[in-house]
Amino acid sequence: MENDFVQENNNFLVKVSKFMQFSFDTNLNKIAEKVEANERLTFDEGVALYKTLDLNALGKLADSVRRKTDFVLT
Repeated sequence: MENDFVQENNNFLVKVSKFMQFSFDTNLNKIAEKVEANERLTFDEGVALYKTLDLNALGKLADSVRRKTDFVLT
């Protein structure tokens, strides 16, 4: 079975897998894959983030990006 989590600098980042969806919003799932690969988002993907109704997944995605930076204080 494939591991659903990736450990990086003692932080666990959600990895999108075929067994469990990151979000019920399919656009957010595609964006999460790009974020995990450190790819730049397009304008339309930014609009999709603004329009999503899945605020829990959006917050989790934003926190994973925040934790990737070197200057995490919390």
